[in-house]
Amino acid sequence: MKISKKRVKEIIKEELVRMNETTVRLSTMKDANFEPGRFVQILGKKGKVKLDKKSVKFLAKWIRSNSGKHGMGWSFTEGKLNEGKTLTLPNGVKAIIDFKGITFKTRTSKPVFLDRGELLKFFRGSTKYLRYEGKVAESWDSPQPYSSKEAKQVIDGALRNYAKDLRKVQYRVVKDWMSKAKSGVIDYFDLQRGLQTGDIKRAHPYETEFLHKVLTKDKIIDRFRKYFGGKKAFEKRRKRGY
Repeated sequence: MKISKKRVKEIIKEELVRMNETTVRLSTMKDANFEPGRFVQILGKKGKVKLDKKSVKFLAKWIRSNSGKHGMGWSFTEGKLNEGKTLTLPNGVKAIIDFKGITFKTRTSKPVFLDRGELLKFFRGSTKYLRYEGKVAESWDSPQPYSSKEAKQVIDGALRNYAKDLRKVQYRVVKDWMSKAKSGVIDYFDLQRGLQTGDIKRAHPYETEFLHKVLTKDKIIDRFRKYFGGKKAFEKRRKRGY
């Protein structure tokens, strides 16, 4: 089959584009293929969407201008977009922005959704390969400023009180552990197993994680060793090898 010169030129052009593309892995099932300085194609599990440099810049500018002084993290964490905001980008793609992330819709493919983690990688890649003006990627997950000096004072004062309450709870917990260990009811490994396994209905994961961090402090482990002759467990456990 004879190929025309025009088709040969198209094939060469497509191959050059493919060679110049740079892929950024957004997640297990999603990639962003950049042609530096020109456009990006987002590939989802079932759909795909192509954005030119102008459209990405438009989206970044909108997010930056609607998310506080230091970036887009504010609008996605403060619940300002719970009901969703629909933008029509310069290339005709619709971007639906809500609390969870952005859904891109086109007429030629199924929608592609990017959550906040994927968007962070996307904008970092866009800043690097499309070279548009702006600092969306850097500020996406950065802490936002206090709304006022009074708010800072309120948070600082409350945090001190929270810390005091947590120390009191921690003291009561450790005292209970040591009391039971001293009486020969439990050892270090009983507590470790109880905090890492068992019925999840007993406590939330972050609660057991907090208690486990308390348990594994050096000074707490040393107190168990004091009760068990320099070890962390009963002598019978050591003899049985578990």
